[in-house]
Amino acid sequence: MDKAALLRLIDAPELLSETDLESLEEMAATYPYFQIPHLLIAKYTHDKKSMLAPQKIRRAALYAYNRNRLRHFIQNAAPLNRDELQLKTHFEQVDNATLKITRELDEEAVPGLPNAEAENETTVSFFDNLDIEEPVLEKFLDTQAEPSETLALQLHNEGQTEASEQMYQQLARLYPEKAAYFYRQLAILTDKEIYLLMAAEAEVQPLPNTEVQPFF
Repeated sequence: MDKAALLRLIDAPELLSETDLESLEEMAATYPYFQIPHLLIAKYTHDKKSMLAPQKIRRAALYAYNRNRLRHFIQNAAPLNRDELQLKTHFEQVDNATLKITRELDEEAVPGLPNAEAENETTVSFFDNLDIEEPVLEKFLDTQAEPSETLALQLHNEGQTEASEQMYQQLARLYPEKAAYFYRQLAILTDKEIYLLMAAEAEVQPLPNTEVQPFF
């Protein structure tokens, strides 16, 4: 799917077809942190009353820049506003058939931690060498990388759900001011209601910023 086709669907999601869905699924699988395919897939499956709709909506909520906007988009067929998306990315056509997204870094962002703006938006880079990157968990074990939400999501997408869950718990302890956010993400990823309760508790009384033990 090229840039023009994707922008057409952003402006007019009612034009989504089964063929478009296949292209969007492929794009979402290849570039999981690009939010727009997830939003459009959720919209399509909801409108078609697909059995997969709850799963697709949950996935879209994980990457959505604004979950209230996602709900409004899905339920009321309101088109996505390009300005409202506020993605810190720009499109660049490659061979007139693919998309390349270049991430614009926020100079004041804390490495590995979403800041106030980034919490409700998703930025993404398209890598040319995705097929030769080593598995995320192996990379983490080799480098003892600092915990980050990006790595936690990659672990989840590779099937390392327990490791991903533990890393989110680490992040909640490392950054108590963001604990409620991390617990809400865990609730979406794991379907465990306990994390919703923990998120509510963290909003009332942030967790103490205690020293975190090594991940492994």
